[in-house]
Amino acid sequence: MELAHPWRALRALSHIDVTWCHLPVGLRAVTNGRAIWMHTGLTQRERRSSLAHELVHIDEGHTSCQPDRIERHVRTLAAVWLLPRIEPVADALMWHGDDYDGAADDLWVDEATLWARLDPDHSPKVDRLYMARRLEDL
Repeated sequence: MELAHPWRALRALSHIDVTWCHLPVGLRAVTNGRAIWMHTGLTQRERRSSLAHELVHIDEGHTSCQPDRIERHVRTLAAVWLLPRIEPVADALMWHGDDYDGAADDLWVDEATLWARLDPDHSPKVDRLYMARRLEDL
């Protein structure tokens, strides 16, 4: 599976600074469009997923907090960027069953990103059909 590289994408954005700090509970990262603040206590896959999310905000031109509708859209865009093909997602879920955290770990994303990729309101119909067929095989 070809993996997206948010850190490589960040390297190409030399005007964006990253600062490691302690953020309030529930926040992993934030951006103002010119800088990204990342929580120091994140795992590698949480850092990768959070960075992708913040880079999508920057790409979308966001410079402050966004309403829930926009956040959900950004989560979906980041999830599709990190998990562009549904087949490896289905394979991980088949392997791990109800252990979504284990499946997310295999996919090198956090569980929230995996859930965003599976969101039926934002997944392409072809992906939903593929997942339904694969899960029937269980």
